[in-house]
Amino acid sequence: MKKELFADTFDLTDLPITQKQNILDRFFGILQQVFLGSKTEEQRYRNELIETRANNFTLHLYKNEQGKDVGFCTLMRYEITLENKSITVFRSAAGLLPEYRHMLTTLPGGLLYVLKYKLTHLWKDMVYFGIYVHPSSYHLLYKYYPQIFPSLKKPTPSSINDLVAYLKKYFNLRPALSESELCVYDGWITIDKDSALMQKKKKQYPDVAYFHEKNPKFTEGDGLIVVIPVKIIYILRSLVTVFFKKMVKLK
Repeated sequence: MKKELFADTFDLTDLPITQKQNILDRFFGILQQVFLGSKTEEQRYRNELIETRANNFTLHLYKNEQGKDVGFCTLMRYEITLENKSITVFRSAAGLLPEYRHMLTTLPGGLLYVLKYKLTHLWKDMVYFGIYVHPSSYHLLYKYYPQIFPSLKKPTPSSINDLVAYLKKYFNLRPALSESELCVYDGWITIDKDSALMQKKKKQYPDVAYFHEKNPKFTEGDGLIVVIPVKIIYILRSLVTVFFKKMVKLK
């Protein structure tokens, strides 16, 4: 049976703290049902969202047909300068209750958010910088976006490694429990009712096995750092692929 979802969208960029807190209360109500994290982690994350340096902070809260909150997607845009070069960095976090996953709900909105800005800043260097705490998230991006790092497809360029090193400090990210330079400690663990499915996919899909190899402690709160170059042709290709996939799912 098809599950219809509806999004409430909020621009939190310049909201007064009180209003932002009220919306974030609703956000954390969903987050706690999707991820495991301590009260300390929750307060740390709340402070990050309230005090963010993002030039834009957009939040989608997804509801089912009964009006119950079942998921979220945060979208943030940062303008940084590295070696005298201006770079736009996009970040996001997304989660859905288990019964609403695998519906391609959050990816199209994220792609459109990035595309809209890219179309008005064609010559600007842009990247997406993500921290993935579950192999399903990496698998989704690997499947639908033509170029991501790190990847089985090709080695990571030194320029991407330099950018990652800078952004780790810029965002004050914590060292990974695994001590891998490819990961950081995120502190959130996906509530996973599909562990058997992921083990099956680990054998079936090389990219899922790759995630397990590169982020061995994701079940303890580590996240794999993922960077993708923002290119219009890649976004359009991804959106078309997602559109046709969703059409097939609706049949």
